[in-house]
Amino acid sequence: MVSKKAPQTSVILVNYNGKGFIEDCLDSLIQDSFYPFMEIIVVDNGSRDGSPELITKKYPEIKLIRNEENRGYACANNQGIHAAKADYFLLLNTDTVVQPETLTELLSILRSDEKAGAVGPLLYFNKGKYQVSFGNKVDFFHEILQKSTLNFIWKKRLRSLRRNLAVGWLSGACLMIRKQALEDIGLFDDNFFLYFEDIDLCYRLRQKKYKLIFTPSVRVYHKGGGSSAADSLKNRFFYRKSQLYFYEKHNSKLSFFLLKIYLCIVFCLSYLKSWLGRENRIKEKAEFFKLLKFFDKENNQT
Repeated sequence: MVSKKAPQTSVILVNYNGKGFIEDCLDSLIQDSFYPFMEIIVVDNGSRDGSPELITKKYPEIKLIRNEENRGYACANNQGIHAAKADYFLLLNTDTVVQPETLTELLSILRSDEKAGAVGPLLYFNKGKYQVSFGNKVDFFHEILQKSTLNFIWKKRLRSLRRNLAVGWLSGACLMIRKQALEDIGLFDDNFFLYFEDIDLCYRLRQKKYKLIFTPSVRVYHKGGGSSAADSLKNRFFYRKSQLYFYEKHNSKLSFFLLKIYLCIVFCLSYLKSWLGRENRIKEKAEFFKLLKFFDKENNQT
């Protein structure tokens, strides 16, 4: 048995008030046959629901890094990576449950090809319902195509897909990455507080000619896979803010401009609908003006 002092894989989880589901995730990791060869690191972003205390009490062998405040998903993952000892990192959402042999199979794929920088499994959130957790180029026109057409097609194809695919990006909900690849590109961009940090990382991996592999034969249950970025007004704002930052960082000025116009129209219609329905009017109004202030800030910087 390999000593925990020399793990083959470091599993990194970012927790924020995840008491309702983190036990299932950690239990599935501990029950995995690969457990003797992994270390588990949980970075807690200022949770107030008792989940850090739960981890300390029930899982004393797990390394827990506690932040006093929510530092964001990208920053917390970087903390975990800095503390990790293995040559391969599995970034895992706390609302996932891994199946037996998951880590073994993902690690085998990475080890079989030295140009493979990262690998991601098929994520599902209900029986027969799959999350499209991968894609190719992300710009205004490709995103419209992905969300209007390709996602629908892929959800049908994933039912029978068996072969691995080379893709442009993989979801960070469950993503195994080679340490050497991260050393070549740098870690997560801390400017992403929530959302798009995984796509940005994958973009930089592709720039360094690393392969990104989606493997449908490995399946991971993702409880949050059926939800959207619009689950709350706060999350919706973080999503759009990160989206704008990603576009400005990696896309053309035209694509960035079209996205801002599109978002202005979307939020104006959302606010109008809320005003007419008298539902969540105050929150919608606050979010609308918050977004406009963000646009103004971006315009002043350009």
